[in-house]
Amino acid sequence: MTEPAPKESSSERTRGRSFGARIRRGAALLTCSVALAIAVGLSQTPVRAADEALTTEQIADFESKLAQAREAQTDATKRLGCLDQQDQQLVIKRDQDQLRLGELVRRKNEVEATLIRQKAEYDGYKSEFDQVNQRFGAARSRLYQLQQIEEAKQAALRKCSAEFGFLGFLCVPALKTAELIGAIPETEKLVAEESRRLADAVAARDAAASRYRESEAAFAANDVAAAAANKEIKAAEASISALDKALAILRPSILDNKKLLDDFADALNEAKAVDTADGRGRTARRVRDLAKRVVTALQGANTLLANSKAALAKYQLTTCF
Repeated sequence: MTEPAPKESSSERTRGRSFGARIRRGAALLTCSVALAIAVGLSQTPVRAADEALTTEQIADFESKLAQAREAQTDATKRLGCLDQQDQQLVIKRDQDQLRLGELVRRKNEVEATLIRQKAEYDGYKSEFDQVNQRFGAARSRLYQLQQIEEAKQAALRKCSAEFGFLGFLCVPALKTAELIGAIPETEKLVAEESRRLADAVAARDAAASRYRESEAAFAANDVAAAAANKEIKAAEASISALDKALAILRPSILDNKKLLDDFADALNEAKAVDTADGRGRTARRVRDLAKRVVTALQGANTLLANSKAALAKYQLTTCF
């Protein structure tokens, strides 16, 4: 049954806002600041013909915006590298956990076989104990009966002797005790022997029970460790999957943007170097076209970044953003 989520305290909401602020700052470094900067730069340039040559001031302004875009690109590359490193570390940990789980499964099988053997051993000692205990009880019961008979005969002998006085010696043959046939000493000896056997059987049974309990505890602990390792493996695989999704979203975008910025830089360099009217018009068109593409690409990176963040766990965002 799923418990209702506890209400957030004011401190938790504050930490949540702080975390959200860090995320927004990371996103801004990657996208918005550069996109808006270039967009503002374009909006401040008077509307001109598409092929009007760029002035020195316009080229310098575009170069400044390019530098900002390069800075954001570098920051995004660092974040991508952070996610890559997390991915590699998680893969290593998952592989180690899988090896550990394999060892735990092997150990579990060994302990399980030991449990079966020790259970059979315990059952054997318990059966032996039951048999010895039964014999001991029977011998002790027989001794008690003989002792009762002896006491009764001794009492009758005393009574007979009192009644016949000096003829009391005539009572002995008639009321000879059980000792005459040695029943009591023999039974006492049997009880002593069975008592020793019983003590040995108890010790063997208890030792077997102790070994069995120890193996049961080892089996249970191994089972818990295996379950924990399996849980860690599943968590690692889920994190790896999330990182792979984020990397699949971010990596192509960062590579494409790098190429676009390189092209933009080349166009600006060409615009500064060209010395013909036709060349200046052609490079101006290219620079303005690339500037628009840069703005569009970096604005679109907002969506890509949001999609990549949605695939990540909170700790992954905190670590790399």
